[in-house]
Amino acid sequence: MAGSVGTGRVAPRSSPKRYSGMDPPLSLTRPTMFDLQKTAELEKFLVEAGLYESEEQSAKREEVLREIDGIEMIVKEWVKQLTSQKGYSEQMIEKANVVLFTFGSYRLGGHITALLDGEKRIKSQVKCYNYLLKGC
Repeated sequence: MAGSVGTGRVAPRSSPKRYSGMDPPLSLTRPTMFDLQKTAELEKFLVEAGLYESEEQSAKREEVLREIDGIEMIVKEWVKQLTSQKGYSEQMIEKANVVLFTFGSYRLGGHITALLDGEKRIKSQVKCYNYLLKGC
């Protein structure tokens, strides 16, 4: 029996621990004084190197994210319209969805790559996507 090697007893099963990520943490121990010191040194270096966002940069990032949210809402409505135009049921139209994933950085000249993940039944209409974005 599992957990009973040489003892004749079964070890109690522990309930599985839940973690917020895909994998469990590397360690559950608290940071040592050395860890805290090195963290402080790293943060100081990052600030001195200008690698933390300024208030202006933070505001710009939030503005870009709001614009992306607006585009995602437009694309979601577009997917529902295409689903309707193709003659699908009201239930299918209501369920029609798309998710907009963004990559890149506005800091590198404002270029952001968008990946749409959505309905297979409208894939032939994706060529219209560039036209849709230009109209925004």
